[in-house]
Amino acid sequence: SIRPRSFVSERIALNSAMTSLRAEPDPRKDEESRILWELLHTTDLGARYHTGTFIMPVDSFRYTSNYGDRRTYAYSDGNTAGAIHNGVDMAAPTGTPVAAAGRGRVVMAVDRIVTGGTVVIEHLPAVYSLYYHLHTLDVVPGEVVERGEIIGTVGSTGLSTGPHLHWELRVSGSAVDPEGRIETPYLDINSIRRALLTAH
Repeated sequence: SIRPRSFVSERIALNSAMTSLRAEPDPRKDEESRILWELLHTTDLGARYHTGTFIMPVDSFRYTSNYGDRRTYAYSDGNTAGAIHNGVDMAAPTGTPVAAAGRGRVVMAVDRIVTGGTVVIEHLPAVYSLYYHLHTLDVVPGEVVERGEIIGTVGSTGLSTGPHLHWELRVSGSAVDPEGRIETPYLDINSIRRALLTAH
């Protein structure tokens, strides 16, 4: 069901370095975006790693941005740009362990210009969790990690104004609220079994 929901509006002031990082054209940024975009639109029907609910990837943190927040970036040159926040930002000290929200296969572990230290985990066909601005990356592509396994540490790399984890969830390329999967699983085996028994 679709229900009404309110979203916060926030204004983020960027210094000259952060303004350049976000606003200036860069072929490497374009290529990094292309690679990630293609990955998030990849559907591997054999990717069935996770059932049940997710966990929060950081134990102790302070919310600094929520899913769906409406953002206005205030550039150092006086210009502004709008955006919608596609994940959850959790502030914690640099070096705080970051855990995999669910079991899955690491499909990206790399340092990117805008998102800094980045890990992407494939959980189910076309279902990916993303972890941005990491200080350290403790996994490599191809590695299968368990729910709760440490994949890196909180940092302030890339386009970041302070140490935090940006946690995001994508389904067929579309951003969805990752915290919703802490309460309800995408693939509920017990519900499927009940439905099959009822059908017969």
